[in-house]
Amino acid sequence: PEQQQQQQQQQRGARADPTAPATLLQDGEKEKAQEEEEDCKYAVSTMVFGHASMAAEGLNVAIGLDDRVLAIELRHGCEALEREVFSHGRLEDRQNLEYCYHGIARHTEHVPAHMKEKIAKGEYHGGSLSEEDFDEGHDGMRLDDFLLAQESRLASLTRPEVLALRLYTTSSYPCFTKPLRDLACPHPFRMCVYHLSTGLKKLRAVAAKREPERFAQKITLWRGLKNVRLDVGQFLAEGGTEVAPMSTTTEMEMALAYAESDSPVLMQIEAAGLSPGGS
Repeated sequence: PEQQQQQQQQQRGARADPTAPATLLQDGEKEKAQEEEEDCKYAVSTMVFGHASMAAEGLNVAIGLDDRVLAIELRHGCEALEREVFSHGRLEDRQNLEYCYHGIARHTEHVPAHMKEKIAKGEYHGGSLSEEDFDEGHDGMRLDDFLLAQESRLASLTRPEVLALRLYTTSSYPCFTKPLRDLACPHPFRMCVYHLSTGLKKLRAVAAKREPERFAQKITLWRGLKNVRLDVGQFLAEGGTEVAPMSTTTEMEMALAYAESDSPVLMQIEAAGLSPGGS
């Protein structure tokens, strides 16, 4: 089965994106870039927000997705996401895509090899990980099963949106976030980002329908960042836009734990109604 998966991945990797020609990194260059990024992740960096005008212009402008290209790619559905990952992603990203798109959740032959290694070590993104934690509660589910889940139906999610949401929860989330924060345009995974964005916005309907009173209440969210500097004066004077998906928590202690470093930043966000987003 593993040899068959590798052959399928190689075949998909040969596909080109006719709407977005780009210089592609070979697998070795991609892995080297990842290693260099890992080496410097503990260095103190200056936190950069996009200009407030980016929020006014909208996501499609930021990722270089005009109406013509969007109309073409929407017709391709999940295949558009698959093409992007196999054209621009690392081997790990392609394995994650295979698992989310064609695989069976938690099935031994379908769990990506890199995840099996992480489970064996019991570590994942600085936290602990057991075999029971990985894709918990989803045994035997395929992509269409997630599409039929109650939350998906309440939010009227599409198949590409479910795939993008599933892919973002894997170790491939930097495919979405890093080009956004680097202000790369066109974004190499722009249809992945587009469907993630529309899916997240639709998921707000779940809380709005299940708990309408609570949905309208103001809540305080926290985000902790480690080893970063923030020009507070400039931010207070000019404002800004967080240009990528941003995880938050309602527990300040958890955010503080994530921020623990020589140069921590703790963000407090007041939100209500449609503002908190969905997850």
